[in-house]
Amino acid sequence: MAQPSDGIGQENLRVRSGDLVAGRYLVTVAGPDGSEVQPCPPHRHPEPRRRPVGGAGSGAGAAAGPGPMPAVGPVALGAAPGDLPLLDREGQVAQLVGMLSEGRSIRLLGDPGSGRSALLAAVAEAAAGLAPDGVVQLSGYRRTADDLLQDLFAASYQADGYRPDRARLLELLAGVGAVVVIDEVGPDGAELEELLAAAPECAFLLSVAPGSGGALPVGSRLEDHLLGGLSREACLALLARLTGRPLDEAERSWAVDLWFESQGLPLRFVQAAALLRRRDAEVDARLAAAEDRSTLFGRPAEPTGLTDPAIREAELRATVALPSVAEVAAPAQLLVEGLSDEALSVLRLAVAFGGECPTAPHLPALIDVDHGESALRELTECGLAESLGGHHRLTAGVLTALAPRWGTDAQSTEGAAEHFTWWVGHASVSGAQIAAEAEVLLGALRAERAAGRPAAVLGLARSAAPALALALRWGAWRQVLELGAEQARELGSARDEAWFRHELGVLWLCQDQQEQARTALEAAGRLRSGPGTRAGCWPRGGC
Repeated sequence: MAQPSDGIGQENLRVRSGDLVAGRYLVTVAGPDGSEVQPCPPHRHPEPRRRPVGGAGSGAGAAAGPGPMPAVGPVALGAAPGDLPLLDREGQVAQLVGMLSEGRSIRLLGDPGSGRSALLAAVAEAAAGLAPDGVVQLSGYRRTADDLLQDLFAASYQADGYRPDRARLLELLAGVGAVVVIDEVGPDGAELEELLAAAPECAFLLSVAPGSGGALPVGSRLEDHLLGGLSREACLALLARLTGRPLDEAERSWAVDLWFESQGLPLRFVQAAALLRRRDAEVDARLAAAEDRSTLFGRPAEPTGLTDPAIREAELRATVALPSVAEVAAPAQLLVEGLSDEALSVLRLAVAFGGECPTAPHLPALIDVDHGESALRELTECGLAESLGGHHRLTAGVLTALAPRWGTDAQSTEGAAEHFTWWVGHASVSGAQIAAEAEVLLGALRAERAAGRPAAVLGLARSAAPALALALRWGAWRQVLELGAEQARELGSARDEAWFRHELGVLWLCQDQQEQARTALEAAGRLRSGPGTRAGCWPRGGC
């Protein structure tokens, strides 16, 4: 597998290393025997400074500090390409902004594909002047509660390489007064309540991740707001605008049936519009073939009315059957049939990666796709993928529909770990870039594990773990370490397993999980066949 030809050779590869401060500890990441922990000297303790309002992480259109930006593209559901406005949601935007202006916090509930991300983005823009510290937009996608607290801190304060302990974090966040908008929050119950309690002067607007959204506890600050589908008129308007022309009577009747079946979910109409555009392309091909035949063999005499191109097109369109409403209810298989080769290759890779799409610069090295941006745009425009900030992922139901068709597909992921190991270690790649690709890295690791390539998993995990630790993406760091330890044990590599157990011990120690830290570090010591833990495992000066 060829690496990107950027003119930079292997001499620029490196093992990520550096220092960070976690609570009362100074952590040196990726030492020769693993990371080292010691009490942080007073002169190394960071002094966080408040970010100016409208800086990184605040403001309606901001990129939300460490988290991705709001959803964009036609699957910013309820919106469409270009400058198409949010449809049929003006009243809900006004209602939610009014609630936030009163200091109330809201949990937005709705089915996947109902347009929650688009509504959150619209509310964030409208709420820009409500709070003294502006609007902070974060991604909750696969973030733990601790990750979200760190992201909120990083969006509010300038303090690179610093992860405060809980007491200091609560002290710092107590003075933040912002509207905090978080898309796809996974933590639920007590964890979610602790997140809200950590920032008492903030008003929160959250959407919940699939599988979350249980009953709120008594006394919760949150109020539930249910997001339903679009009205029939809005769905028909969305379908016509995405199709690029007015709907005929047969299509309108078909769309009304789809509206009843889908309960007005915008995603279904994004996908339906892709099917209508494909049908139009077939009609155009038939018209062109008819023109070619008339040029070769002469045009037969026709009634005057049928010489009108619009009438001829409408007559021909009526001969091309519309898909059934049942097929459009789960259209992934239909949509796949009309994809370009490059978009199909990206889709297969995303399925193998568990629904995560690598960003376009990776695609030439991974699957020999030269026009990655076009392929990702094609997937987005037909509703198979959505763009959420800086990355793409498959939309609801697509992975479930296509995974049985392609299975593990070990061939499409061959070399992925090698490429990402090279990329993570490259001197030109920043920690922020690696953090932004955390879910793709995890997808690649799981794909390599499923393909039965544990050595590839170990190589990538050893490279990615220090980078994620330094980028303070600790939820992803923990998952990488656990995958690495599992694969090392499968390979029978005690040395590698000891390294991963050691790093897990460091992680738990930094999170003040003393018993878990001791268990992991003692396991690492046993695997290394030494008495107890190696030097640097447990903080000098005690706990």
